[in-house]
Amino acid sequence: MTDPAIPPTPEPPHGEPAPATNPPAPEAPKPEPPTVKTDEIDWKAEARKWEERSKENFKELEKLKPLERLAAALGDGEPEKGKTELEQITERLAKHEEELGKANLARWRAEIANAKQLTPEQAAELRGETAEELSAHADRLLTLFPTVPAAPGTPRPDPSQGGQGGNGVNLDSQIAEAQKAGDFRRVIALQRQKLVQPN
Repeated sequence: MTDPAIPPTPEPPHGEPAPATNPPAPEAPKPEPPTVKTDEIDWKAEARKWEERSKENFKELEKLKPLERLAAALGDGEPEKGKTELEQITERLAKHEEELGKANLARWRAEIANAKQLTPEQAAELRGETAEELSAHADRLLTLFPTVPAAPGTPRPDPSQGGQGGNGVNLDSQIAEAQKAGDFRRVIALQRQKLVQPN
């Protein structure tokens, strides 16, 4: 039997599911917050309640202590503090290895430039990362830009220098020889020397 207050629902066509009909639920009335009179509050009970909450919060804070140590280990935003000791040692080792490499390269350059008798300009142009590369480049530089080493020899003696003892050459005769040869620079130099000499 059907209830005369509820109208009958039409049947869906063959093969289609029937639509769900749920009547909207009536809204429950919202309870109003109780009004509290200060005369009726049990202050001891309130104090105990807040004391319990405080203890619970303290326990939660104690649970976070390991995270505080983790934050300290991560560095609190400072890059050096966030690294482990192993990372710090690894970085220092890499820095020292780089400095050692630069020092070795400078030493090899100096040794090869000296051994190959390169000019300072050629030595400054040496390129390479290993002693073998530097040596090969030095050979290439010498092939392209050969250097002529200064010929070792004894310097010519300068007759104007040294003592003019009794057996030395007279300045007047030297001036006369320079005038005959047409070397006026030498004449002037000898005349200056004569003026400076004590009589």
